[in-house]
Amino acid sequence: MDKKQNINFLSTNKYADLKVQQDILAFHNKGNIHVDKLFHSAIHYPPLPLNSLQSLEGYDTEINPFHYQSIPCESSRDITIRRNRSAAEFANTSIDFSLLQTLLNESFAANDNLRRPYPSGGALYTIEPLCLIFQERLVGAPQSGIYHYRANFKKLQLLKEAKTEDLIKHILDVETEKTHQANFILIYIINLSKAIVKYRYRGYRLAFMEVGAMFQQADLVAKELGLKNKISSSFNDFQVTKFIELDRVCFIPAVMQLFGK
Repeated sequence: MDKKQNINFLSTNKYADLKVQQDILAFHNKGNIHVDKLFHSAIHYPPLPLNSLQSLEGYDTEINPFHYQSIPCESSRDITIRRNRSAAEFANTSIDFSLLQTLLNESFAANDNLRRPYPSGGALYTIEPLCLIFQERLVGAPQSGIYHYRANFKKLQLLKEAKTEDLIKHILDVETEKTHQANFILIYIINLSKAIVKYRYRGYRLAFMEVGAMFQQADLVAKELGLKNKISSSFNDFQVTKFIELDRVCFIPAVMQLFGK
C-alpha cells in the first residue's frame, strides 16, 4: 500500500474503541481553559495567591530524603545545542516565507522511509501540525489562513481562509498582547482516533510525548534560523476547534507554538 496516498481521518475511526475515546475526551476537557466572555477574561485555576504560586517556581525536588550520596556532575564541555528561553514578545517586522517552509520541512517532513525527525509511538504520527499564516507578516506568503502541513508530501494545504485580525481574535484570545506580533503560529492537534487505535488509553500519553518532541525539534530548527518562539496552552479548546472547523470528537488541540523575531 502506498502510504503517501491521502487517507480520510474517518478511516481510523472504524478501528478506534469508542468507549476509550469518550473516556479520554471527558478527562481531557477537565483541563480546558474556560473564558468568561462577559468580562473577556480567563478563569484561572487554582485560585492561589500570586506569592504562593511564585514560591513554587524553579525549585528542585528531593524524591528521597534518605539518600546515601550525591555525585557532582560538573562538565567542562561546551555544548552549543540548547534552547533559548521562551519569547515574551515579538518584533513588529516581516520575515521571508521561506523561513517557515524550511522550519516545517526540517522539523516534521518524512524521509524516504516515511520516518520523521521526532519519535512517535508505533510510528503512527498521531499529531497534525496546523500553521496559522499571517500574509502581511511573511514576505512572499500565500493568503492568510489556517493550513495543514502534510509531512509525507512536504506541502501546506489550506483548511480555511481567515484575516489576521480574526485569527488573533479566535486563536490568541487568552494569549498576552505582547505576543500578538508573531509572524506565524503552529498548532499541534492530536488525531485522537489514530492515537488510541493501537495503544488505547496509553496512546493518549504517547500523543503528548510526541507533541513535546515535535515542538522541541521545531524550537531547535527555529534557533538555527534566527527565530524566537513561545509554547502556549492559553486557549479554549472548543473555541479553537470551532473556528478551524474541526471535528471535536476526533481532533484535540494540544498546544500552540508562536514564532517571530
